[in-house]
Amino acid sequence: MKIKINSMTNKEDNAFPVRTDVSFRAGLTKREYLSALMMQALVSDPAYFMETDDSDIAFSAVSSADALIHELNMADSLEKPK
Repeated sequence: MKIKINSMTNKEDNAFPVRTDVSFRAGLTKREYLSALMMQALVSDPAYFMETDDSDIAFSAVSSADALIHELNMADSLEKPK
């Protein structure tokens, strides 16, 4: 069974939007939120964390978040596991 994906993920959209009188621009963007999750995963490995420069970890986290957002936007259908 295929599930149709109809919405695009914009990296500048809020991860947890909150309506205000002015706009929805409150909190982290999806890109910032996903980058933080990726960085958390990377630094949870002590061997990787101790051997890798902080700027390289940050670059990897942001690159991974961007790749995930790109793949989410490229997929127009997902195969549901049987």
